[in-house]
Amino acid sequence: MVEKKLLKDLNFDKIFFGYGDCFFRMAYSLKKKDLIIREVPVFYPKRVYGESKTKLATVTFKYFYEAVKFRIKSR
Repeated sequence: MVEKKLLKDLNFDKIFFGYGDCFFRMAYSLKKKDLIIREVPVFYPKRVYGESKTKLATVTFKYFYEAVKFRIKSR
């Protein structure tokens, strides 16, 4: 969760693209502003019908790549 007033200063075009890796870009942008980031756990029920269309290996690689990229940038 992010306060609305904090979102106004973010560059949405540079953050919100891609599948789910926008989370890393948003967290990095907020961290640059010296804000405290806290995690709020979310629990989803088990899938009842069908299968996920997400390719786990591809998404894992993309997320890992984004995390490493921002770790290097933050030094």
